[in-house]
Amino acid sequence: ADHPGYIDLTHHKHTHHMLPIVTDTGALRAESQLEGGVWLQLPGKNMLMNSKKGQRLADDCQLKTN
Repeated sequence: ADHPGYIDLTHHKHTHHMLPIVTDTGALRAESQLEGGVWLQLPGKNMLMNSKKGQRLADDCQLKTN
């Protein structure tokens, strides 16, 4: 609600404000350009990655809607 059009993703008590990006594959992709966070939601697998460090932060994530 504070950031229309953005996804607020919380990981380790830190909230990332992520902008959804359109993909050709139909996967949900959201990016936090300042922090380098990337959220990928694929059929059967969800991941949170740090693109600046090239690290996967979390696998098998759950999407919680309010």
